[in-house]
Amino acid sequence: MTIFFAGLFSVGNARLQMIVTALTALVIGLNLYLVCLFGYPFAGELAVSSHPFDVDIDVFQGVYDASPAPAGESPSNPETVSPEPVRP
Repeated sequence: MTIFFAGLFSVGNARLQMIVTALTALVIGLNLYLVCLFGYPFAGELAVSSHPFDVDIDVFQGVYDASPAPAGESPSNPETVSPEPVRP
């Protein structure tokens, strides 16, 4: 619809209008491609693990005794952090 609407405007240079309309179509097409490509982040070749999100949900629900240490850091008191979630 946007590309059709761009064709309704008249400019002095038809070649310039075709170039701008083509670039607009290209940008819209690439954006739609990215939406389709990244629409399912947990599936496909570029999949993201759901483990960090599961840990966050467990922390919010109080499954862990304490919050896990940030990446690359060791816990200050190893006895207070459970390596595995304690499920009821």
